[in-house]
Amino acid sequence: MTAKCQSSLTALTLVCVFSCCCVHAAIDNATREKLLTLHNNARTSVLHGWLEGQPMARSIKPLKWNVELEEKAQMLADTCYFGPDNAIERKVPNFTNVGQNWAGANTVEIGFQLWLDEYKNYDFFNRLCFTGRCSHYTQIVWENTTDIGCGVTSCPHSPFNLSIVCNYGPAGGCPGHFPYDVKGQYRQLNIRYGRQWYNRKYGRCRRAYVKQRCNLENAKRLNQTPEIQNRKYKLIKQYLCPNT
Repeated sequence: MTAKCQSSLTALTLVCVFSCCCVHAAIDNATREKLLTLHNNARTSVLHGWLEGQPMARSIKPLKWNVELEEKAQMLADTCYFGPDNAIERKVPNFTNVGQNWAGANTVEIGFQLWLDEYKNYDFFNRLCFTGRCSHYTQIVWENTTDIGCGVTSCPHSPFNLSIVCNYGPAGGCPGHFPYDVKGQYRQLNIRYGRQWYNRKYGRCRRAYVKQRCNLENAKRLNQTPEIQNRKYKLIKQYLCPNT
């Protein structure tokens, strides 16, 4: 089971310097449905191993919409601040520990994709980011998170058209912790052949390396019998790089 995460008390670092820069409006039902669907589609993707280089989740439930989280998220979105708020300010009665993703983008789809695309930089088994940030992605697929509420505001005088804020309860994205439990085949692979071998040889199946890492020739270079070589290759091919 993944660990409980304490939200960091991040100060606002970049603020809107324009007066009356935001168009205040409650999020509509279509946008609620769109954001909820985008999140749950992403969680389904890790459940089935559709994100390249990310292992299958053993079990991960869809998020449900929470109006209290939405209200807090909308309050921040309406300010057109370019960054997260203080963790204390986003607390709600049912969740004292609330995570948050923020994006400035022209559409909610683009903003969400910016968060999700961080999976390409995430080394799951070492729980590290290759480069940049990964906490937006890990929050989206955090197994223990159950609820979501988002706010969206038009900020026409800002560098971005929309301020998009999503709050999550309970919080996820804890550095150093797995976002979800992996499916049994991955656990077996890690135990049988060792984490160091796994990470060194096949733990980073990103697009640029899929061809060279996920093929039988690489497995043949190991000092193993043909039977073990083939078994390793089949496990890697099936569960890490199913699209190769």
